[in-house]
Amino acid sequence: MKWLIPLGFLGLLGLLALLIIYLIKPNYQKKGVSSTYVWKLSLRFRKKKKPISRLQDIFLLICQVLAIVFCTFAMAQPVLAALSPEAIDRKIVVIDGSVSMLAETNGVTRFERAVDEVRRLAKDVTGKNGEISVILAGETAQSISIRTMLDTYSELDTMFDDMAENYEDYCCHGSGDVNGAMKIAEEVLDETPEADVLYYTSKNYYDVGEVEVVNVSNSSEYNVAILDSVALLEENYYTFAVDIASYGRDVDLTLYCEVYGVNFEENSVVKYSLPVWLEGDESQTVNFNAETTGSSGVYAYDYAYIYVSVDDSFYYDNMFYIYGGTKETIRIQYASSVPNIFFRGSIMSIRETLRSRWNIEYVELNTENKEPETEGFDFYIFERVSPKSMPKDGIVFFVNPENVPAGLGINVTQFARTGNMFLTKTSNHPIVDGIIAENIFVSQIRSMTFSDDYEILLTCYRTEPALAVRNDEDGKIVVMSFELQNSDASITLEFPKLFFNIFEYFFPSTITRYNFEVGETVQLNARADSLAVSGQGEEFTLTQLPSEIKLSEYGTYTLSQTLFTGETVVENFYVKIPNAESDFVTIADTLVNPYVEAVPEEEDYDLILFIAGALVFLLFLEWWLSRRTQ
Repeated sequence: MKWLIPLGFLGLLGLLALLIIYLIKPNYQKKGVSSTYVWKLSLRFRKKKKPISRLQDIFLLICQVLAIVFCTFAMAQPVLAALSPEAIDRKIVVIDGSVSMLAETNGVTRFERAVDEVRRLAKDVTGKNGEISVILAGETAQSISIRTMLDTYSELDTMFDDMAENYEDYCCHGSGDVNGAMKIAEEVLDETPEADVLYYTSKNYYDVGEVEVVNVSNSSEYNVAILDSVALLEENYYTFAVDIASYGRDVDLTLYCEVYGVNFEENSVVKYSLPVWLEGDESQTVNFNAETTGSSGVYAYDYAYIYVSVDDSFYYDNMFYIYGGTKETIRIQYASSVPNIFFRGSIMSIRETLRSRWNIEYVELNTENKEPETEGFDFYIFERVSPKSMPKDGIVFFVNPENVPAGLGINVTQFARTGNMFLTKTSNHPIVDGIIAENIFVSQIRSMTFSDDYEILLTCYRTEPALAVRNDEDGKIVVMSFELQNSDASITLEFPKLFFNIFEYFFPSTITRYNFEVGETVQLNARADSLAVSGQGEEFTLTQLPSEIKLSEYGTYTLSQTLFTGETVVENFYVKIPNAESDFVTIADTLVNPYVEAVPEEEDYDLILFIAGALVFLLFLEWWLSRRTQ
């Protein structure tokens, strides 16, 4: 029991007042009586009542004393204190495993400092019979220990040794999974909701919520970071634009750019360098080209290597690679006895649209004057005509052929169906994706039959094949059984869409860009049946294409594929450290907190009602006794 207002015990002074009242109270009164007989009779009566009267007086006094005592208790407000469980020190520690934790000061990384501080905390907590849980927010969150106490601390201490020694294995190359780590912390808090959550990191936050953030960075740390680089083609020459910043210190340095395989010369190298003054934690864009450096211009390259030589705290972002400077050449031959502008226009449109991905060379010939080539091209278009032998090194597109080489699984008849006909889509193949077949009108179509190696994509007049495709090891062929001059497709958007889809289907870009951040997901495709991916100690082959991979490490990755012609195509792309990890000074907004339901606190039990009840009873008893006495 405890008393909320101890000064209420001053009410016990009422006992002193009661005592004074009893001291000054007369025991009897003088009264004149008219008869000795009555006096004697009264005296005899008092003698008979005296024992009970004295007992009543004692009870009356006790009631009055207790009434004063209970009034005093009421003023002091007594309560029964809530039962409190034994206090145990419980900690949940989350260690940031982001790449920025690898920044060093005097050869010691932030991560090592965090591990050392958590080790000291764990010794202190477990030494007081407390418990500690340790969670790592790496690429994916993982628990290092859950509710470790003194008897199992040695295992945790061994884990700390491994973390400090092999810190690069525990830190990821991007941002740590803080959300996942806090989810694990939630699971621990479900069992021990009174535990404190601590987050050891190198970042600062405007709002940390209920989490205690321990910043392990050093005030002397600074970072020079190459944030991004891109090659811009301007007037047929490249400009290498580099975004660079220095966080935590103003720096005067030299930025270098080395370009390899310049202008299709295998061993040629162009080296640029420019002085840069970095201040105010703000990024700057530095442009390398013939104009800013006074060196020769670059209109093609294999790759560019950009770097700084500086003794900062974090070297993972001091370099950058740019790939994609030499585009693969796609050679297209369009052969027809009556060449038309529609194919020519579509090819020119594709060449302009995809110029950042392909170097498209286009050859057009009239078969009335020259026989079409059957080798040396990647894409062959034969309209009305057919080669004597099938090309072995490219995709073949037959348009209303009068005949085709034997063994292709195509039977071309001399019958041509005429009339007012519209096409119908019979497949969801990528070649007819986005094509509204009912918009294509055909007045004449050649009757053909196809083997099971072909997929019919468009039909005319119920079942007459209008467009078929084959894509296997024995043939990569598209057949269209009508001419554009016998259709309105050439004056609608359907034919440009169709031709673009055919090109994209057989010539998919392996990759759409060449620079990524760690943590991004990249979609890969291939012209071959499989794509080999290698880089950062990993090698694997993708057979389901297109496919996606998540980029978990920084550096250069290589993509290799062998085409059906036997040619091997190799491409590279670069993965950089996230810019948010390079920035040592920006304060983050809000730290995600683990959710835990509030634990209802045990409340003290108020005794005022019981005291009031007892007081009422005593006052009633005192009144009853007083009345009997009178």
